[in-house]
Amino acid sequence: MSPSQAAWLPAPGEQLIVKDIPNHKPGPGEAVIKNAAVAIVPLPSPKHAQQLSNPNYRTPPTGKCSMPLSLYISNSSPNSERDLGILIPEYPWVLGLDAAGTVEEVGEGVTRLRKGQRVISHSLPLKTANIKNSAFQLYPVISETVTSPIPDSMSFTQAVVLPSVLSTASMGLYHKGYLNLPFPSTSPKPTGTTILIWGGASSVGATATQLAVASGVKVITTASSKNHEFVKSLGAAGVVDYKSENVVEELVDLLSGEKVVGVFDAVSEDVSLRMIERVLGRLGLEGVRVATVLVPNGVYAFESRRVFAYTIAEEENKAIADAIWRDFVPEALESGRLKALPEASVVGNGLESIQHGLDVQKRGVSARKVVVSI
Repeated sequence: MSPSQAAWLPAPGEQLIVKDIPNHKPGPGEAVIKNAAVAIVPLPSPKHAQQLSNPNYRTPPTGKCSMPLSLYISNSSPNSERDLGILIPEYPWVLGLDAAGTVEEVGEGVTRLRKGQRVISHSLPLKTANIKNSAFQLYPVISETVTSPIPDSMSFTQAVVLPSVLSTASMGLYHKGYLNLPFPSTSPKPTGTTILIWGGASSVGATATQLAVASGVKVITTASSKNHEFVKSLGAAGVVDYKSENVVEELVDLLSGEKVVGVFDAVSEDVSLRMIERVLGRLGLEGVRVATVLVPNGVYAFESRRVFAYTIAEEENKAIADAIWRDFVPEALESGRLKALPEASVVGNGLESIQHGLDVQKRGVSARKVVVSI
């Protein structure tokens, strides 16, 4: 293994600096990969980021984390970490949640990974509070639990859009405390049930749509008009423009008569939650659960729970991790049942380009995911 480097965050709000980092050895259930691509996770609003820095912030609903309570979050943005100095146990630090590369070395007890294998992995520094697990380095340590091989036909930059959003969507869709859908399959049977996914063109929303469809569940979603064909290509049965003055009425029309078993809000801002509240109220479905990707800002007439992606790697959620990462993802990627979408927007090459990727993401992207090849 060659000497490693990482994109280090020296202090809150500073620019990333590429410097050496010690080579890591994999522990039990882990592997080291030679990184080939990383993705930038979308940015939460400043209001949510500031809320997450509150030391009184509540703990995740499932699992445990090695960080202090004020540092709890998953699927959070490296931009918010860098700019606000939250979610970081110490400085300097290495960021990154999504990695794709080639297995370099495997640890004790690893059975599904082998040296030379091409993989994607959800990096878990938010669970372990250890920089060896951060993605923005040449040789990160990954967990077999949240790693999947990828087909030779799929590029690393294409595949790396998936890892952390797979875990996020899976926890919201399949955990018994959330929507509790049946696990996905490459040959699903219709369940006669329907869910509403708000924000179907987002990274999490696009993945949640594909997973729900693979679970035999009918998906009604929202997206801007320019992204309607995109979400339909993922399997959505109906889509409404969230900007429409009649968005509530249009969703009520699509959902009327359906057996609605839950809502997944991939946006989770107050405006989307208020719209969901109105839709469920009009349908008389106030008891339906709503999974959110951010902490709800207000009080709503439905039960909502915020999804914490890293908890998929906890032992108590092993059934979900295995159903997704071991059983579904490899076969679904190979067969084309699971698509690596939204498409990657590759903005640079090398660790030095990650800072540029953060800046691009902060300016905003639509139906794309910012990626840097390594």
